[in-house]
Amino acid sequence: RFYDGELQACADEYSRNLYCTWEHLPKQGFPVIFHGVAGVDERESSSPSFFNVSEVEVLMGYVRKLLESQGKKGVAKIAPKDIGIIAPYRKQV
Repeated sequence: RFYDGELQACADEYSRNLYCTWEHLPKQGFPVIFHGVAGVDERESSSPSFFNVSEVEVLMGYVRKLLESQGKKGVAKIAPKDIGIIAPYRKQV
């Protein structure tokens, strides 16, 4: 819907579905989080790209919870390299 069908799942179906019951999901069965954050877009004078510290802090909270939940309640282990994060700003990446 948002990427003209260009995003492709690379993990096998079993691995993708393991996190559909993660306790921190807003909607069980849908392992994607859309979380609006009221923050300030900032920019360094040497870069044309923006970043938002508040958004990064919220995101890192989710990543920490995800990594801490590994192996608990039937949740499989996941490596940091297996986590995908989409950010609107290059500097934020």
